[in-house]
Amino acid sequence: MALENDKIFAKKSVWLVIAFTVIRLVLSTFLNLGNDESYYLSFARQLQINYFDHPPLVALWVRFFTANLALEDHLFFIRLGSLVACALSSFFIYKTITAISTAKAGFAGVFLYNISLYASITAGLFIFPDTPQMVFWTASMYFVTQILRNDEKLLPWVFFGVCAGLSIMSKVHAVFLWGGVFLYTVFYRRSWFSNKWFYLSAAITAVIISPILIWNIQNDFITFRFHGERVVVKESGFNFMGLLRETVGQIVINNPFTIALIAFFFFKKYNLNTDKAVKVFKLMGIPLLVVIFFLSMFRTTLPHWSGPAYVSLLPIAAIGLSEMNLAKFKIFYRSAFGYTVGLIILIAAAVIFYPGTFSNEAGLALGRTDTSLDAFGWKEGGEKYAEIYKKRNTSSKHPMVCNTWWGAHDEYYFARPLNIKMIGLGSVLDIHHYAWRLKYDTANIKMDTAYTIVHSYDYFDAKKAFANYYSKIDSISTIPIFRNKKLAYNFYVYELTGWKGKY
Repeated sequence: MALENDKIFAKKSVWLVIAFTVIRLVLSTFLNLGNDESYYLSFARQLQINYFDHPPLVALWVRFFTANLALEDHLFFIRLGSLVACALSSFFIYKTITAISTAKAGFAGVFLYNISLYASITAGLFIFPDTPQMVFWTASMYFVTQILRNDEKLLPWVFFGVCAGLSIMSKVHAVFLWGGVFLYTVFYRRSWFSNKWFYLSAAITAVIISPILIWNIQNDFITFRFHGERVVVKESGFNFMGLLRETVGQIVINNPFTIALIAFFFFKKYNLNTDKAVKVFKLMGIPLLVVIFFLSMFRTTLPHWSGPAYVSLLPIAAIGLSEMNLAKFKIFYRSAFGYTVGLIILIAAAVIFYPGTFSNEAGLALGRTDTSLDAFGWKEGGEKYAEIYKKRNTSSKHPMVCNTWWGAHDEYYFARPLNIKMIGLGSVLDIHHYAWRLKYDTANIKMDTAYTIVHSYDYFDAKKAFANYYSKIDSISTIPIFRNKKLAYNFYVYELTGWKGKY
């Protein structure tokens, strides 16, 4: 009977993943790439052992699922890696929880993972460093359960070292995986300090992540200095609004129902085997949350940074949910599912169908602060720009220029279809990876004439921004973008001439 129930919940888990994958698949074809996605896609055009912003695994992930960029014209293939990653992460969540509890709890874990906007959308639909990170984060959790089952076996330690390393090679804060294992060793299992496989596992991780260190040695540790500036506390005043924004953001993106379950069952007593793994997972998740909440009191933080912490704590909620009586389980299931699907439909509908813009700004800055415009109108804008460009340039190939890293958005939709280069001009702190692309991008390129795009929802003065690089900067066209028959925002096209000869 127990085996039959296990098969039932395994099948339910598979169908649940398929259902959510279909939802994400539909969204992937309707929503234009966001500027972050376009930027991470630009990593894949010039492979490096590390990047200014993040480690390199996201670039390799994109390369693989776009057949070495041969299929980058199609949003489906760009985001296919995220769809696959979410399914794989769901599989490891199921394996992790069933290794320490029941198949019903495993199913509950898959459900909770897929109703998280962080896991299902940020890492499961969009192309972010979180995409491959969550595959190897959840795999690391599974191998922790195998180590705890028998810590004298070699392979679980090896696989944990590999997966933790690959998770860090996706996003550096995956070091909290090893942080949790180390703290568990200090507080509960000091015998691991005498276990040779513990050190072998750590050595494997160190070798895998060594390219991050090598690249930073070659580049004056600029990644650590940049991110250090973002997170080191310098302001003396307490930023209550920053803490409030972070708290609300975490609740929204990680699902309030899941967070409530984690809080309710956090101090629950488990059987001995389950208790060991839960302790490790707590020591992975809680320190990360503490750090993020602390930083939010003084610096700008982003809610999705907390995602891996809640995934680490998810087994607590899953086991608790599986032990509820059927009536309560159904109420929770429907409410949590309705929250996520309802919010996804609401956001998608707003992006695609809302008339005009949510912003009250008008004039040159029409649409300012309307984040829904980040994923709307770009393909149309690129097509209209191509018409303008071709009328002005019958034979020559003139590049586009940008002064910030989110010029990658213009690169994908405006420059790439015309087979022209996007050149970053500005401070490294503004153009990021484009600074490392300069030598590659400017080879055999004439800079005497260039073009740039200014978006009204992120308006800046192009004449001031590029005054150090060009002597003449002229506005030549405006591309209006309408949403549901109302003007949403504008693309302003500038022609730059009189190149001053410096990057």
